[in-house]
Amino acid sequence: MNSNPQTTAHSLLVSGLKEEQKNNPIKAIELYTLAINIDPKNEEAVRRISNIFIAHKEHRKAIEPLKYLSTIAKKAHIAHFNLAACYTALGEQRNAENSYLQAIKREPNFWIAYALYTDILIRQKRLDAAENFLNEAREKHGVQGELEWAIAKVMVNKELIEKAIPLFEKAIDLGIQKEFNAKMLSDYAFALEKVKNYAKSFEYHCKAQALFKRSNSHLPKNTSFHDITISKSLKYVKREECKNWTTEKLDNHLDPIFIIGFPRSGTTLCEQVLHSHSHLITTDELEVIKEKSVSISEILGRHMNHIRDWSKLTEHDIITWRASYFDEMAKRIRNYSPKLRIVDKLPIQIVHLATIRRFFPNSPIIMMKRDPRDSCLSNFFQTFEHNEMTNNFYDIKSTFKYYARVMKCYKHLKTELDLNLLEVKYEEMCDDFESHARTIINHIGEPWEDNVLEYYKEKNARFVSTPSYSAITNTVNKNAVGKWCHYRDNIQSHVSIIKPFIKDFGYE
Repeated sequence: MNSNPQTTAHSLLVSGLKEEQKNNPIKAIELYTLAINIDPKNEEAVRRISNIFIAHKEHRKAIEPLKYLSTIAKKAHIAHFNLAACYTALGEQRNAENSYLQAIKREPNFWIAYALYTDILIRQKRLDAAENFLNEAREKHGVQGELEWAIAKVMVNKELIEKAIPLFEKAIDLGIQKEFNAKMLSDYAFALEKVKNYAKSFEYHCKAQALFKRSNSHLPKNTSFHDITISKSLKYVKREECKNWTTEKLDNHLDPIFIIGFPRSGTTLCEQVLHSHSHLITTDELEVIKEKSVSISEILGRHMNHIRDWSKLTEHDIITWRASYFDEMAKRIRNYSPKLRIVDKLPIQIVHLATIRRFFPNSPIIMMKRDPRDSCLSNFFQTFEHNEMTNNFYDIKSTFKYYARVMKCYKHLKTELDLNLLEVKYEEMCDDFESHARTIINHIGEPWEDNVLEYYKEKNARFVSTPSYSAITNTVNKNAVGKWCHYRDNIQSHVSIIKPFIKDFGYE
């Protein structure tokens, strides 16, 4: 072996990069760790380890490498910034807040850290503190695009929209860190909507999505697992084939509750209601069903085709797979207890109903439904983190087409499978909240608790990663019902794509 430690460490780093390119992250981490053992100040090796964990949404595992990186890196402020992002993903807002402040302390001109630190204060409804912090920064450092954007967001949350709009416009003129431009344009579009400038609002939502698509153009465009699952469900899930699937309880685990629906259809509201029940624990969108479906052959120790071979599963197979699911949930849910029943909410698990029915035959399923036009528009208006689902929301037509594919799958699975299913219309829940809350609690087989009616109060607070976080801290309202009417002219040419579902779901 080369006697020069730095040369050896560099060789290991290069080998690790090659393993990453071959999609072998575990081997890459092993090589990077060896490089660090030889050269403890090898910044790039530490950075690569943290990046792998973040890419695989293992934010907890990324924290220690990032903490170490913050002590050795020349640009330590970036390590603190990424730490804050990990803490935010984990719902640890106090730690995220401190990390952003550390990033700012290390690099006072790190403007985007000011904006994202402000987001945390807004989530906590500390609006005066946010405004004071930003005004002090502006006085000290001068006018910056990120600061104007952040102040505009505070004004929006204070319902001072007329003050917010010129601040957004100034931020757009000044420019901000390019990877956040789409988000700023989207925030501006929502502010325009509040002053009923719907034409300009739609224009800026389109600009935001076009920019967001360009910023993600380097990401792979392979056929998604969701699309594969839809195709397999339509082809292989037939009532005659599924009628012998077991309905017996095969282990001692409490059957989870599944909340599904097209994104932006009220699933987060439903989850928050159940979160407020003392017998239940929520997940905030973990893709464990998908992950365990992908790795089923590894779990069972023999080759198994996803969905196609579900009828070949033995009772022992089902018990083994369920154990793997619950083990993973125990690792990833904060304050997990086997005495609490899991509420597994992930809207797009609508396409995984065959898997849910096969492995959790007694689990109650809640399907949230919303006017398809409102649901599609709401997804198009969001700048979600890029993934195989949100890749469909970059333009309005592809959003409508994706809705149609997903709902075609849902209607098929609902017909072919015997599901313990409750359908809830978001609009009707807004009209008569208590009645629908009671229906949901009755469906899942839990005793009624008055606390679920106070889901929005601070005692029931939790971190929510979706754009719905602000809605669940307020009483239910009809503000989002029928919003599509303001954009009728913008969507009219595409409505035919989802027209069958508008009729079938009772929204004509």
